[in-house]
Order: sequence, then C-alpha cells, then structure tokens
Amino acid sequence: DDDYYDDDGGGDGGDDSGRKPGTPVCPNDTNPPTFWILEDGTRFMNSLKDGHKSSMSKGLLDIRGIFHNTGACYRFVSLEDNLSVEQMTDLIIGLVKENKIRTILLIVEYDQLETLPESSSLKNQMRIIQYLLGDKIFHNLFLIVGHPFGRGDKTAKREAEDKFSKMFQWPPEDIELLLMSNSLNLYGNILKHKEIKNAIDGSSVLIENGNLPPILLSDNGTKIEQTMFSVISFFSASKDVTWQLEWLLEGNLLWRVEGHAKGVITPAEEKSVKEVIETNQEVTYITKNLYAAKVWIMPKGQKIMTIEIDISSKLSNISVSVSAWKEWEAWSRCDIYLEKTRTRQTENEKEKQKEKEKCDITSVTKPNFCQKFGEYPGPRILFLGATGVGKSTLGNMLLGVSKGRCLEKQCIKCKKGFCKPGQCEKQDSKGVCEKCKAGQCQIGRRGACIGGGKECVRRKNYQLGKPMNETEELPFEPGSGIDSKTVKMDTSSGQFLGSGPCVTLIDTPGTADSKGRDYEHAIKMAKFLKNEMGSFDAILLMLKGSDRRFSSHTIALLKLYQEIFGKEMWRNVIVEMSYWKHTKQAACDRKKDMSLDELKQQQDINTKLRDVFDVKHTVPMVFVDPVFGGFDPNKHVEKREVDIFQNQTINLWKRVKGMKKYECSENCQAPEDFYTGTPWLESANKNKVEDGQSNFVVPCKIWDGITSGDSSHKNSDMLKWFFRGEELFSQDYGMDPIVKTEIMETYGFEIVPPKSSHGSLFAISTLTIERVNGKQHQGVFMCKNKKGQDEWKLSIPFWSEWGAWSQCTKSCRTYDPLEDPGKQKRTRECKGHQNEVNTCSSSKGGKEDVQDCKISVFCPVERVVTDWSTWTSCSPSCGRGTRSRSMTCTPGMFNLIEEYNLCPTKNNAPYEAQEDICTDGPCPRNCKFGPWSDWGSCKPECAKDTNVKGQKKRYRSVLESAVGGGTCDATEYATSCQVTECPVDGKWGEWHEGTCISSIGCGKGRQDKWRSCEGRKGAGKACRTLNGFENEYESKNVECFTKACPIDCVLGPWKIPSCKADCDSSKDVTMSRSIITKAKHDGIECGKTSESYRCYGNSCPKPPPQKGGCYSRNSLVTLSSGNSVKMSSLKIGDNVEISDEKGVHGFSEFVGWMEKDETQKVSFYKLTTESGNELVMTGTHGLFIEYDGIVSATFAKSLEVGDSLILSNQSNGTKTERLVMISMVVETGWLDPLTRSGTIMVNNISTSCYASFPHWLANLALFPARQWPDIFLDDSETQEKDGTREYIHFIKQVGRLFSSSGFRIDDKYSEAFKDIGLIKYFEGSFSFPDLRAGDKNLQDAGVTVVWFSMMAGFLGFLLQQIYKK
Repeated sequence: DDDYYDDDGGGDGGDDSGRKPGTPVCPNDTNPPTFWILEDGTRFMNSLKDGHKSSMSKGLLDIRGIFHNTGACYRFVSLEDNLSVEQMTDLIIGLVKENKIRTILLIVEYDQLETLPESSSLKNQMRIIQYLLGDKIFHNLFLIVGHPFGRGDKTAKREAEDKFSKMFQWPPEDIELLLMSNSLNLYGNILKHKEIKNAIDGSSVLIENGNLPPILLSDNGTKIEQTMFSVISFFSASKDVTWQLEWLLEGNLLWRVEGHAKGVITPAEEKSVKEVIETNQEVTYITKNLYAAKVWIMPKGQKIMTIEIDISSKLSNISVSVSAWKEWEAWSRCDIYLEKTRTRQTENEKEKQKEKEKCDITSVTKPNFCQKFGEYPGPRILFLGATGVGKSTLGNMLLGVSKGRCLEKQCIKCKKGFCKPGQCEKQDSKGVCEKCKAGQCQIGRRGACIGGGKECVRRKNYQLGKPMNETEELPFEPGSGIDSKTVKMDTSSGQFLGSGPCVTLIDTPGTADSKGRDYEHAIKMAKFLKNEMGSFDAILLMLKGSDRRFSSHTIALLKLYQEIFGKEMWRNVIVEMSYWKHTKQAACDRKKDMSLDELKQQQDINTKLRDVFDVKHTVPMVFVDPVFGGFDPNKHVEKREVDIFQNQTINLWKRVKGMKKYECSENCQAPEDFYTGTPWLESANKNKVEDGQSNFVVPCKIWDGITSGDSSHKNSDMLKWFFRGEELFSQDYGMDPIVKTEIMETYGFEIVPPKSSHGSLFAISTLTIERVNGKQHQGVFMCKNKKGQDEWKLSIPFWSEWGAWSQCTKSCRTYDPLEDPGKQKRTRECKGHQNEVNTCSSSKGGKEDVQDCKISVFCPVERVVTDWSTWTSCSPSCGRGTRSRSMTCTPGMFNLIEEYNLCPTKNNAPYEAQEDICTDGPCPRNCKFGPWSDWGSCKPECAKDTNVKGQKKRYRSVLESAVGGGTCDATEYATSCQVTECPVDGKWGEWHEGTCISSIGCGKGRQDKWRSCEGRKGAGKACRTLNGFENEYESKNVECFTKACPIDCVLGPWKIPSCKADCDSSKDVTMSRSIITKAKHDGIECGKTSESYRCYGNSCPKPPPQKGGCYSRNSLVTLSSGNSVKMSSLKIGDNVEISDEKGVHGFSEFVGWMEKDETQKVSFYKLTTESGNELVMTGTHGLFIEYDGIVSATFAKSLEVGDSLILSNQSNGTKTERLVMISMVVETGWLDPLTRSGTIMVNNISTSCYASFPHWLANLALFPARQWPDIFLDDSETQEKDGTREYIHFIKQVGRLFSSSGFRIDDKYSEAFKDIGLIKYFEGSFSFPDLRAGDKNLQDAGVTVVWFSMMAGFLGFLLQQIYKK
C-alpha cells in the first residue's frame, strides 16, 4: 500500500534527520504543531531520540524535534502512567488552556490489545476526551493498531474494533480504525499518513462538548480512612445564563457554587454534613463554556459513599469506597501460568482485592518447575505434519532450546563383517556377522560405516542462550533425511519459550516417511489421545514454507486425521509455516520471486483448505521459524527476526489459549481393531432407546482406510447382520445382498447395506427398528465381516398390562361452580426396571393412570331467601311522599321434592317489593334579605405597636321571615382590619465594631463601625447622620491596633573551624553561631546554635597528568529563558546566568570559547554541596566563596570541606551552601567559556571564567577578548572548533614569561625559561604565597611591569589580527 504514504521514504526510527551536532532541535520553529499521544506504555515516546525534553510539568512527557525522517519539526505530549486522577486532570486542563493540540493519536501494537482494558489511565483520558470533543471525536482522534501484516488482515481489524468498542462503549460502526504494518518503521509511517498530516497541518482541536451532562472521575479502588480524597468533574455551562453547582454526599448538600458569563465564579457556600470531618472545593474556568470542579472530602468511618454533582439540574454521581484496607496476605505459590497472587480485604470485610505478580522463573533456574502441575501441564499442543517439516526442532525451540553443532558422531549402520569383536547382533548362514549392535562398528577400518550412517552422541546445545550439558538430551530428537526420527508419540512439558507459562507439546511421527508407517502411526496416535491424554487444546498443522500446494499424500493424511478427529478438529487447527525465514533478504526474495508475503500465503492456504476439506472458517496461521537462532549466542540474527519471532510466538500462545479444549471425537474413541477393519457398533450404546420409540437406528461402522488382502476389496464389501444368532442380512464380494425378508418383517427391521460418503475412509450400514417393543426386541444384535465382529445387546424395561379401574372419589358433582366429576385410577408394573436411568419409557405414561368419572348426577342446591329490608326514607323529605322495602330469593336445584326448589314469593319470583304513603311535615323556607351596606371605618384609628388588628362592619335588612323550620342568617357581619401604627421618631443605637484587620496581620490596622436607627414607627422620622441626612443605617472606618508583631530569632553567621581530612578519610568537627535577637510575640524560634559535620579528604590515587581543562563537558548552564542546557550547546549571543565578584545575580552574554576539547582525558575535582549540587572542574579553575560576609575568588584545589560557595537560588538571586565533599574524577574532554562579565553560573554554582591566574588579573588581560570577541576569540564559524584560541595562547605565554610560581599555578612552566635573567629577576622581586582573592600581595608587587608588558603584546597581536582580517 505504498501509494498511501508520501514519497519521502521510510527509515528505522529515531532522529535520522541528518541534523549536525550542536544545531537547534527545531531550527526556526519555536512553536511546532503538537500531537497528543495516547498509548499503553511509552513505546512511541521512547522512539523519539535526541529531542528536546521539557520538564516544566511533572507527569507530562513533552518532547519536540525532527523524528523518523519526516523533515518536519513536531511536538509530542503524553501523560505518564500511574498518575492520580487529580494529577491527570490538572495536566489535561493545562493542555486544553494552551490550545495547541492539533490532533490526538491512540497507538496500540497488536500484542497490547489483550491487556489494553487494564489501563485505567487510558480509560480516564478517553472519558475526558470524549466529553471535550463530543460527537466530533473522530474528526480529531486517530485509532492506530500496529500489526505484522498491515491493514490487509480483516480478522485483526475486527478484533481491534471489538476491543475498542467494549473498552470505550463506542458502537462498532462508529469506530474509524487505521490498521498499519509494524514490521517496518510503524511510527514513521504514522507521521507520514496523509490524513494525519492533514490534521496536524490544520487548526487546533476544537472543544465542542455539546452541553453534555457532567462527568465524574475518582481513583478507583483507593480505600482510605480519616484521609482526604478527591472527586473531579468536567461540566459545561451556557455563557449567557447564571449556573449553579451543587456537590451532594449521600443526598445531603455539601457545597453550592454559582457562576456567570465569561467564567465569573462567586464564593462557594459550604453546608455542614455530619458524615464529613473536613472538606474543600475548587471550580476552574477552562475555556468557552467548559469548567472543571474538584471536591476534597475527609469522611468519618468506613463506608461506600455516593458523591453527586448537580449542574443546573444536570445530575451525575459516582461511588467512592472509604474503607481502609487490612495488610496483604502472603503471596501464593507460582501457578502454571507463572503468576502468584495475594489478597487483602477491607476492615469492614465487605470488599476484597486481589493482586497478581509475575514469577521470575525460567527453565534454567528451575528446570522441573512444570512437573509439579501433573503429567501434561498447561495448554496441550499436538504437532502434525510431514517428515522433515521441523516438528521436533520447533518443539525444542518453543521450550527455549536451540540445537547446536555436533561435537562427536558414532556409526549406527556397519557393512557386513565390520563389527567389533563380540558385538555382533545377527549372523548369516555362513556365520558372518551381518548386523552389529548400535555404535559397535570398527570405525578405524575404511568404509566400515555404510553411506556415512553416523549419529551425533555429543552436541553443543543451548537453553535460553546458555550452553547445555554436552550429553544432555534435547526435549525432542530431530530427524534428518527422509526418515522420521520420531517413530512414536512423544510428549515434553516445560515453560513456553523457556521462560513463559507451562505448556505440553505432543510430537507425532512424521507422515510420508520412507518407511510407510503413516496409518500405523495415526492409529497409535488416536489410541494415545483416547487412553492417556483424553483432550488437547490445539493442533499445530505444520507445512513447509517452500510448499505452495498440498501433495496427494498430504491430502490423504489430512483426510485420515479428519476421519479420526472429526471435522470439528479444524476449529482447533493452527497452520504453522515452517522454515519461513524472516531476514530482510528472505522477505525481499519471496516478494520478488513469487510475489509472496505472509498475508498472501495465509489466503492461499485457507483457499486450499476450503476447496479440499470444506473448511468454512479462516484457519489462523503463524510463521515461527524452527531454526531461529535467538537462543544460540553464536548465531547472528537480525533485529527484524527477533521482533517477528516474538510477535509470532505471542500470537501462537494467544491463539492456543483462546481455543476451546478438543475432546476426543467419536472415531477417536473407537476400539483398536476398528482401524484394522473390524465392525463397530459403539454409536448404538450412546443412543438412548425407549419402549415404543419409532425408527430407532443401529449403525455399524467399517473402516476402509486399510484394505484387506486383495487391494481391490474393501472391508465393507463383506458384511452380515444377526439378531439373537439368527442371520438377517448377508453381503459378500461381488454378490447381491441376501435379505431374510420374512424375519425382517416379523421384527419390523430394515437394513441398509454399507455406504460411504464422498472421500470418507469408513462406510456405515444401518439397521432400523420401525417401532421398538421392549418384550419383542430384547436380545443381541451382531455386525460381522471377515476381520471380526461387534455385538450390542438391547435390553429395554417395558410396561405390563393395566389393572382394573378403582371406584370414583365422588357420588355427585357440584353444579356452581362446576366441580370435577371425581377421579378413578388404574396401575401397572415396569418389567425389567434397573435404575432411574434404565427404566420404562415415560413417553407412554407412568405406572399409574387417572381419569374422570362418568357421573351425570348433580348434588342438591337449597333455595336462599332474604328477610324484608328496612323501609326507605320518605321521599320527598317534606310534604306528601312514599317509602319502599324489598326481599330476594335464589331458587333451589336438583332437590327430589320440587317445592323445595321454588321461591316463597308472589308468582315464585326471585324478587318482591312493597310501597307505602308517608310525610315528614311541611317543606321549610328561609328568610329573604336586602343587599349588604358598605364597610364601616376600621376601629381603633391607630396603635402604638405594629401588626395590631382592628374591626370593621357592614349591615343588611330582612324582607321576608322564615317558615317551616327555615333559617334566617345574620343581618350584621364584622371582619378584621389592619390598624395603622401611631408615628414615633427613631433614635440611634450603639456603635458596633468589626474585626480589626492589618495587611501584615499585626500592629496598626483599620476596622469598620456601624449603628442602626432604632425605635422608628409608622410615619415617624428616621435618624439624622453625622452628615446631616436622615437614614436607617450609618457606618465609618477608623484606625485600630491588632496585636504586637512577632519578632523572629536572628542568628549570627556560622563560625566554621578548619576541617581538613587525610586522603580517602573523613573528620568530624563542630561549627557554632551566636544569637543576635531572641524570638518574641510568637516569632520564629532560634534553630540550632551548634552543628557537627563531616569533611572528607581527597582521593589518594595520583590523578593522571593534567593536560588542560576547565569544566566537564556534561556541565549545565541556565539561559535567561529559564531553560537549563548543556554548556556544550551554547551559541555566541546566548544570555547565561551569572553572579559578579560580589555575588550579585544577573545575566551576561556568552562571547565564545577560550578552549575546548573532546578527546583528552582530564582529572577533575568533583565538588558537592549540602543540597546535592555537584560541580566538576579542574583544580586550577577559579570560583567564589563567602567568608564572614565577604565574597572572594579562589581556586578549586584550594577549597576545604565546610567552605561556603555562592549558588543561584532559582529566583533571580543568590544564596550560600556549605561544601560537604571533594573527590577526584577522570572524564574525557573539557570546555572553557567566556562571558562579557568574566563569570558564569555552572550547575547553579558561581564560578570565574578563568583558570590559573587570579580572577581580577585574568579579567583585565581578557578585556580585549570580551569586548571584541570576533577579532580575538570566536565567530559563528570558529565556535564549533576544538583547541586553544590564539589570543588565549598568547596570554598564557606572557604569564609564563613573567613568573613560574606566582601568576600561574599550573605545571606548564617550561624548564627552558629558567635560565632567562628576566625570569630570575621577577622571581626574586615578586612573591605570591597565597592566591585566594582578598590578599594584597599581588597588588603590592610589580604589577605595573606586567601590565605594560601585556599591553605591548596586545598591541602587536591586534595589529597581526587586523592584518589577517
């Protein structure tokens, strides 16, 4: 599929972009496109070699550079494994806010699919990504699976889609998957894929979650007690509305937070919940309408708590277990799959947790490990294949053993008469030995061994790369030539590949060997599997990689296996293409010569299996080379071979483990003589037969795989059937069948002569019983031919005749409800009953039969008559009316006297009613009224208090009076009313004081005071403020005093005694300091005033001769951007961190190299401070120390343990730290940089740029180089070159000229200069006993002479350089 990628080539991974050492990682690209990588592990991120790694965010892998020959600069970010959910969400929030992610890649290799669901980190990341991207997730996310055969393997693609669907709850039809070949540069091809390149060249990932319900995340399985745990949520809220967030614990409100448009969040409101000791929360605005919320809870007790979040009625919840774990139990023993387990449970014993761990066991460390799991431990793999296909060799390889070269051979076949004395096994008629005992030929005699027939008795074999004992046998003995070495079933158990789980391999004799033993071997194999092993997991059908077709013999043998194991064996078959070399050259040759690769071979073989054997499914295939040399340290193997071997053996193991165990089929369980032609009635025993069963079939199988006598006759050509010794059917060679028709019809038998299906190796004759009769058909059935016979006895329990019916259980039937007429039963016996299985057929009923009685007489039913009901009320209720009463009757039935069936009512009706006239008096009439008057005024008119209720009234007149008990309602009606409050003016209350607040928490501060207008009522006046206005409230802010400010303890400087230990030894001393100011008012108390420390002496061995050097090439410097970089990567113009001679922090320009070298070994001083900072520099190089508050310069070799060095405090300032260790190291190469200031911070420690000379003098001498570096030092072209710059060489010579002991302290003073009088003069005139800065010796000596001499040199050198330019 080459056209699917850009045409700029592939590569082997890594940074092969061809950039030169020292050039920027991403030239001219400070903001490259960003990939977000998701993977189980760090395989992809580990492939990004030599890129720039950022350490800005802990837990985030952040690498940028040009990788995998893409020619483009990219940035890759990935979250580390084992992060807590809180750490993970913080990093993702940072990436989203950064808004630089162009696309997201989820990269999985095929061998990782099985363990992919175990990655909780991937699951949580995908949950968040699904929430952020919503329905457009596959616009920005690519799912990539690396597979050996690429995207052509549809089975692997379906398997991967199924895994992703189950893990992330995606519908399979929505998943867009890229299946790519991982045999060559998978990662490079990913970055060059057209769709991925289009995405990375586009805009940043768009966050569009579609206002989904909030999601909740927490660390699963964390059991805690009295400890704060966190729950994190992502949610969305519309920009133009106010939203409300509520955290609920077990349904109780814990926190309420409100927010508005553009991320404005109001202070949270906390609610008290009795289950919680302490809690906190935080809401963060991310971007657009997206927010993140966190809640921290410290619960009481141990329980599983439900945490809910309600975002404006959008509810989500999560359960968090807060029960503490008990201690882990002891580890179990390692099991058959090299796993050990241990368990623990919670304190409340409601939850258990199981942990697994791999055992570090190999066949070398524990050779007999698998034997304790039984005779055939682990999955069982049966090898089938032709002789010479490499079954035994592959078996050894799968057990981690590699056959090596032979060290000694012996003759196994001698010429006649060439035996050693007394070693003859067989003589001919003349007494001449014609067969020797094995290995007993006269080897010294020429030609004694026939045809070079020798075998190896000592061999150099290897197990997991380690030599085996020369006489130790291999698990399987490989053959050679055309004869099979394996002549019987051979099993070997051990660890898969020598270090994996236990496995049992079953080697079988090769088919198509020169001795023609195939059928014999096949029958013995069936016997072995039936009697000894019983079942196996997989059949490894081995074919040679060079075979492009099935030979006729291979087809015949596969058919033989199919007959033995049944057609279902193909579900357990894995095809192994043996001797399929995986070198790059072999793959190219196959592609070039035959257009053949693994995928095409798999398709071709499956097509043949489908055409020849009617195999419906795709048979899996592996390509494990049995002569792979990975276990033999003397053999060279390509990395490609190793990768494919690992991939294919893992694939084989997964296939075997995923198969359902194969139980021996019907034919596999046949008697031994079945395969020699004896008939077999075994199937009849398996078929359950019942009395009365229709068309019961008794099959007789005859094996035709081996012919009998005359090759033209088959075993099934002659056959006879017998029943109870009486012949029923007879068929012989070349004759028509003889059928005893009369006997057959008497018994209801039908016999079908032997028939075989197309291509089958056995025939079947059937005897069918039309209807089984237990009494008639009991007896022995026999199927017979010339090879033998098989018998089957039919013995069926049967029912006797029924007995007489019993009496009915009832004499009459109830009519309503209609009742059953009663029951009667009869019984019978089961003749020949043996047990619950071998008993009479239940299909014909049981031993008891029940039926309804034939009764037509119904039981008598009495009539039912009610009493007269009470009279109803008179209707109407006033004036003349009527009332009534009634009675009912239900007639009787089936009484012998008819009168008892009739009702005692008029006309024997079922209902009778009576009516009577009545009155309850005249009808009533109520009064008639006039209309209500208006309401009167509220009484009283006002009151002193508020909320006083008064009363108001209204009236009406009576127009007509009531009659007949009618009513006359009230003519007056009163209701309550609100009485107004009588007016009272207000008066000011007492001043209230707020908390006194100081910005520093102590001393003077400000506080609020306020008062309220009290007592005002009704229309009374409000109080008058200090400003003259009427108001209900007044406040003011006044000065106040909080408390005395704390005074911290102030300590004097440490007084450090001299500490100097012998070489390779240490010494303890005590330093002290005085108290200047004592702590007051809760100030910080004084610390220790004395402390002991240990100093160490230098290393005793004499360091190698010093040839130069200043700083180690591994030294680090800090740029003004804050990034730490290697000193070797500095470029002219970079601003680096420095501190000057007084210890003042700053930055200075790097102007070039004074010296640099990368080949010579140099002895360095390694200086270690109390916080672990380490500086590696030569002893003659300068740096700065602080003593009694004064900063001075000194040399590394003059330092003592306890000296205070000047360090960067990481905040644009400096601090001091004690030197705790001085040691010597030897490294290759050195660097000597120069800045405009003449100083530089190296590994956070302040140093001089100069060596050998006092800092002030060297800084003065290097003034021209610092001001005009392109003339005196370096430019952009020369900065990459090694060596000492010419100006520096000149300065060194001047220094050596004027002193051999004072100015320089190195060993480069030339003996030849000692006779020069000028030198002797200066040696007598100047003395520099101590070069530590601060001494006045050098200033008081003849510096003027040195200065003028150097200036003359400068002028000459300057003129020379100008002339050169």
